[in-house]
Amino acid sequence: MTNAQVVREQLSATDPVSPSLRNPALLTRYDDYIIQPTFPNANISIAVDAFNTMQYDPIVKVFQLGPNDTAPFPGQSPIAANDDRALGNRNATIAPGQIEFGTGLGAPSTLRADGVSRYLVRVTSYDPLPDTSTFPPTGELPQDYQLAVSVDLGNLNPPDIANGGILGPNEFATNPDVDPLTGVARFWDSEAGSHIFTADQMEKNTLASNPQRFVNEGFEFVSEGDTVLQRFRNSQGGFFYASNPGEINFVQTLQEWVPDNPGTSIRVFSSPVAGALPVFRAFNLDTNGHFYTIDPNQAAFANDLPNFIGQGVSFYARPIA
Repeated sequence: MTNAQVVREQLSATDPVSPSLRNPALLTRYDDYIIQPTFPNANISIAVDAFNTMQYDPIVKVFQLGPNDTAPFPGQSPIAANDDRALGNRNATIAPGQIEFGTGLGAPSTLRADGVSRYLVRVTSYDPLPDTSTFPPTGELPQDYQLAVSVDLGNLNPPDIANGGILGPNEFATNPDVDPLTGVARFWDSEAGSHIFTADQMEKNTLASNPQRFVNEGFEFVSEGDTVLQRFRNSQGGFFYASNPGEINFVQTLQEWVPDNPGTSIRVFSSPVAGALPVFRAFNLDTNGHFYTIDPNQAAFANDLPNFIGQGVSFYARPIA
């Protein structure tokens, strides 16, 4: 028995941005959706149709998420992607076992659920939106699309995330298991090439209002604990977070680092406690900033990158439920 969800949405000027495949020097928009097929060996089919076939060419990409993730790993390629660039037939469809070609996005894809993993479905455009290299610009926003996702076994419902089976687009504050006042949100600062973490609702709103620079990557952990996590910023825009008094005192002696505290401080645990997990830290050689994650898979991925140096456990925090 097939379970399906259909969403009618738009790529708009308020959506996050990423480089387009047609011209990586220009940006395009995307919407993210999260699904979790509940039966092992369920076959997943995904289709995106554009209603304005002359303005843009939609792409659908699929990423497998880690246990606590609401965004792909840094630098992660999609496990499946498809784009049909034929004029008059602008759509994108991923079917179980489909072999991908033409996008440079990877190997043959077999979309078959394991009954445990969550998947992020990204709807974006092959073309820049809008394309400012032409005059007048083409691909004006907004652009309509229809996303259809189905499985042949079980259902698509992400447990405790959303009734109806799909979380999105780009929603992280609607997760009922996360108090928006205590959930620590992670944003990618594309200008600084670094991540910024915040528990301050006003700051979250400010960052989310500038998607051209700050890409919302969801909640990372809960702001709760016996110590304050202090935030520092360096002259290159990178961030450093410290709860250890020795590290705080040392950073304060360095001229290139200045305190950058949000209105609501992030609280964490200085040592292991029941229900808390280690938060790992890696140093970015390019920005002199630091990457933090509660997900050991993301930590291992960052450690393997040539421009990152793993620095072990920085502090402890309770994960998002």
